[in-house]
Amino acid sequence: MHDFDFDYALHDHQKLLNHVQNMGKGCNTLTRWQDCLFEMRNDLLSWILREDLHFAEHLVTIGYNNS
Repeated sequence: MHDFDFDYALHDHQKLLNHVQNMGKGCNTLTRWQDCLFEMRNDLLSWILREDLHFAEHLVTIGYNNS
């Protein structure tokens, strides 16, 4: 992403990492761990899909074509 001048994603990566780390701090029982994993999965998937769409739009905007 950095190679394609998509630097603002770095801040979002750190934000997501902090969020996941904070969620993990509250996982102190087996049941809570299961809840945390489901919550992390949902957060990660939605974030990745959303960011991938923004990155794809950026690639189109700069005229990138890997063909």
